Amino acid sequence: MAAYLTITEATTYFTNYSLFFDAWTDATAGQQQVALNLATELINTLPLQGYPTVANQTNAFPRNGDTTVPDEIPKACAECAYALLDGVDPESEFRVLEIESTKYANVSTKYSTPRLLMKAYGIPSFMAWKYLARWIDTPESVTLSKV
Repeated sequence: MAAYLTITEATTYFTNYSLFFDAWTDATAGQQQVALNLATELINTLPLQGYPTVANQTNAFPRNGDTTVPDEIPKACAECAYALLDGVDPESEFRVLEIESTKYANVSTKYSTPRLLMKAYGIPSFMAWKYLARWIDTPESVTLSKV
């Protein structure tokens, strides 16, 4: 599997579009590559609209007859990789989904469907989710259960 962008491309992305990217620059090249590979895998396992352009292509993009990967996908990959390097654990985030709402005195919290979907699909970054959202085949409702 090839990641949606190289370490050099990710570094350029962070330099041009992020004010703070210490988790990226503090990581070794090996850690950066693993993070990009994991981020690519997270994107590839999303329930996406449409179909891969080539039946046996390595990654989920390009799709629907396109020959290039949309610009937002490498950006989403970089954002996911950064979040993983910054310590966001999709597995832990998923475990929190058991809590649909909390209430203490007059203060309550209820999680919205987009937030639940983002966490359920393992996307560790809201910015990445924004880049990916238009391609995700979202169901009318989501039911998650821990077995």
